[in-house]
Amino acid sequence: MHNRFRITISIHLFLISCLCVSEAETIDFEANRAIERELLPYFTAMLQSRDQLSKTKSFHHPTQQQLLSVARSWNHLSHTFKTTLLQAVAIPPESDMYKTPGFGIEIYYTTAGTDAVDSTDTYGYQEDDWRLLVPGPNGIPDYVDETGWALDSSWNMMINQIGFHAPSPIGSDSFLSDNYKVRIGSVGNFYGITYPAGPVEGETGFRSLVVIRNRWTGWNLSAMHNYETDPLKGISITCAHELFHAIQYATAHQEHGIAIDYFPISFLEATAVLMEELVFDYVNDFVQYTNAFFGDPGNYSFFSHDTRYDLYASSILPIFICYKLGKQIGPQFIKNIFDLNNSVPQKLDHLLDSASQKAGMTWGELLHQFFVSSYFTGRRENGLFTIDASQLPEWDYTAGSVTVGMTETKRILPYGMQPFSCILSSDTNNRILRITCAVDGMPPPVLPDMSVILKRGSGDTIIVGNLTNETIQVTIENSHMFSEALIIVSNGNYDRSIFVTISVHGSTDLIINKKNAPLSVAIKEPPISELFNLNGTRINKKTNTSAFYIRRVSHYLYPHGEKTEKNTVLRSGTLYRY
Repeated sequence: MHNRFRITISIHLFLISCLCVSEAETIDFEANRAIERELLPYFTAMLQSRDQLSKTKSFHHPTQQQLLSVARSWNHLSHTFKTTLLQAVAIPPESDMYKTPGFGIEIYYTTAGTDAVDSTDTYGYQEDDWRLLVPGPNGIPDYVDETGWALDSSWNMMINQIGFHAPSPIGSDSFLSDNYKVRIGSVGNFYGITYPAGPVEGETGFRSLVVIRNRWTGWNLSAMHNYETDPLKGISITCAHELFHAIQYATAHQEHGIAIDYFPISFLEATAVLMEELVFDYVNDFVQYTNAFFGDPGNYSFFSHDTRYDLYASSILPIFICYKLGKQIGPQFIKNIFDLNNSVPQKLDHLLDSASQKAGMTWGELLHQFFVSSYFTGRRENGLFTIDASQLPEWDYTAGSVTVGMTETKRILPYGMQPFSCILSSDTNNRILRITCAVDGMPPPVLPDMSVILKRGSGDTIIVGNLTNETIQVTIENSHMFSEALIIVSNGNYDRSIFVTISVHGSTDLIINKKNAPLSVAIKEPPISELFNLNGTRINKKTNTSAFYIRRVSHYLYPHGEKTEKNTVLRSGTLYRY
């Protein structure tokens, strides 16, 4: 199976400082020359004859890494190379044009040659209602009609409803209108490509051109993602994804970073994938990328600049945020990030902190909630994660990695997590479990968060957390009632790994150092209802058999900002703030 990529590449001659080399890098002129040697023949052939290019086996579409290298090295590439590339990707003057009925997006296409679309014409969309399909030929190929519908749907959601900045169209002597422009054509193994095309004169942001692939032959990726037989799904998510890249460029500054301002490429791709899910939530293309996280959750760093991490797997985090915060607040969380950056370019961690505060929490808390909730996917799905959780893989981790009476130390990557698993015994001599998490070395700027998932053999779980401190201790009475304690520790630091040590001790005596033990949980044997004695921050519970109550609490708990009276039954699947 061929690799399927989406990629954004910067291509304008006047893009002087947007793609500057970072302080940590040195200019490798020989590497730049190598890029030109590898790619100049391709773009030259593409410029001369697209049809001939498709028949010539010696030329291949650039790989993802090659295109990223072009973007990173743009200021240091030759005038000849950049001019050839720009001319090669321009809209062919002989193209046909269709203006979408919803928002006037101009789609350029052809029915001949390598870039040809299927000329079948059996229906169209009504001029005064872009959502209404009208049977019968309308002089426009159905493929173009469907691309127009997907673009109008994406524009309506992102710009009209959420309120993102509209993308800026390319400008040339041949195409003078202010309408945004999209081309349909051959893009190799890519879903689509977004080409930034220079700064908007006198404003912040860059112009751009989106190219959507013209054929989906051979794109049977899986039973869930068969775009060969259902190309409309492929068209739809590609239009949403690439249009959001155009929006990203429309709000970008020129003077920072190697891609768009300070944003890592993984964040730009993750939020573009999020738009696919917001506009066309029935496709779920993102699922195919998520195993990069779920397959080894302790070795994945979200929103990393390191392109060794799957660029699209990070999409599961903004998807969770929108699910967690709701359809109204969730998308605004993402919009706030780009709006804040549009005002003053900032590093991503500052933007995430500001957006989280507007949502009423810290970024570390939200990130930790993601990691804890991400355990509940596949067969473990219980409503805590995302609406598509049952379709996602389940975590891979080593059960019993830490034993009672022992310690274990692990490194946690930036915006990452580590699971620690302790298999519990039914031995009543270890009725009380004390779990301690300590940071090794100097405390980081953002202290770690910890939660404990207590598991029964029946599948019922109790989540205790989330706790933040340099040293965290949780004491659990009657721990012998559980089969496993799964300890989740997360790192809310953007550019720093941390080392944490987990120690687990069992005894028959309840000894709590209140300074270092912000939460204690007392679990009573049936037939008495399972009672929780809270001396801390948050708790979440899911059970199918018994009720559970607050007792001996001197303050109120607040689910979603609402007061909960003492001795009120806690609602399943709800996080409570104490």
